[in-house]
Amino acid sequence: MINDPVSFIALIFLVVALTLAQMRQNTYQQLKISLKKVQRKYQIRNSFRVRVEKEDRIYYIEHLIITPAGIYLVHVEDRKGKILGSEEDEKWIDKGKRKEEEFDNPTILLDKLKKIVKEQVDPVKKDVPIKSLIVFSIRASIIDLENETDVIKGTEISNYLRDDEQLLDEPILTETDMNVIYRELRPNLYRDKEEE
Repeated sequence: MINDPVSFIALIFLVVALTLAQMRQNTYQQLKISLKKVQRKYQIRNSFRVRVEKEDRIYYIEHLIITPAGIYLVHVEDRKGKILGSEEDEKWIDKGKRKEEEFDNPTILLDKLKKIVKEQVDPVKKDVPIKSLIVFSIRASIIDLENETDVIKGTEISNYLRDDEQLLDEPILTETDMNVIYRELRPNLYRDKEEE
């Protein structure tokens, strides 16, 4: 209990300063800080490309996270306005204070990436849940978004992953499973040049 008024004011000032500093970070910075809290527990790979030979195309995955609850494909949208859209819409809208901007619906790309990763994981371990996760800035308003894919803010990912794992009666993937899946995926995942 803080009885000293000066200490109490200093504490309030510190909380406000930390909150403002966090809000100035972009979504990628927020997410990086949050993922550090769980990086020892899960297999987390950042900035990967997936080559699809049939399409002669490379797809980008910001974060691939292998946990006891399954695999998460994380797409980051560094947007700070009111986000409008639904699973079926080709475009979503970022309605900011000064302008409105359309952007590609991330669930479309994530659905494609889920199929690609599933094809590579199934020979190693069948029926591993592969989940999509869209991450926005803490300043974004995502309450008007209508979709099945989970949408969170950058600072919430460590709690989200922990909560999802705690819902399990027993892990779907053991630590060994997680390591084997990562090793098997690795030849098909290409690190971004800037990460090497």
